[in-house]
Amino acid sequence: MLESLQQDFVPVLSVGICVWQLEETSGTRNKVVEGTMEGRQERGFTARSAVKRHDKTEPRSVAPAGVVVEATPDVTAAIAEVRDDVTPTTWVIVGYGDDGDIKKPLSVVAKGTGDIDVLKQHFDDARAMYALYRTSDTYDDIQTVKFVYIYW
Repeated sequence: MLESLQQDFVPVLSVGICVWQLEETSGTRNKVVEGTMEGRQERGFTARSAVKRHDKTEPRSVAPAGVVVEATPDVTAAIAEVRDDVTPTTWVIVGYGDDGDIKKPLSVVAKGTGDIDVLKQHFDDARAMYALYRTSDTYDDIQTVKFVYIYW
């Protein structure tokens, strides 16, 4: 019976079919569709259609260009002072001028030494302000320095 089954399938099996089956099962067969996709459904990797829509709307949360913010040279020097482990300065507060006008360049409002409570005393609720605070902690006898950015 086995011999008769094998003989019945011999004419169906050709070299081309054997090669095709080997390539298919081994993963070496090229499955790229040549030619146009006319009349075929285009599919992506997800359940959604991969058809590209050409909507003219753009996301509104992204600004078309970055905003240039000017700062006085003392801001850069004060930030460098806070980041320097040798200087005693532990915090700096930066704001938009004395009157809080956001069209003016950023300037140093206050800087000093001390903990976060000393820093908090210099914040003004009526103005936009930014602060950089240096703190250090000891973990497993290793001192680590961390910087905290605060916007007010």
